[in-house]
Amino acid sequence: FLWYGNGPPPFWMAATFFLQGMTNGILLVEVVRRIARLVQPGICSLAIPLYAALASNCGTIVSQLAGGLLVDLTDGAGVYLLFGLFNLTGIVLYLLCGLHRRGTG
Repeated sequence: FLWYGNGPPPFWMAATFFLQGMTNGILLVEVVRRIARLVQPGICSLAIPLYAALASNCGTIVSQLAGGLLVDLTDGAGVYLLFGLFNLTGIVLYLLCGLHRRGTG
């Protein structure tokens, strides 16, 4: 997001959007596999749509609301800056809390 806020060439933006879509597709398959392992087979058909509704839709609503408010207050670059800072904060917390896998080296 920080990179997008600096106005990269349209070709590179489209390429990263395509890669992001591929990543989301892979993650969706992995989430469905994980949910299928965690819940009972009888409620799997309820658990997957429930996850999709909560994870995707709620996140989208909050992000669009925050983005719309930021566009009103600043400009498009301000939106990318804020979401980029959120990503950096998430990475720092991820590393500080020890959630990453350590090498078995």
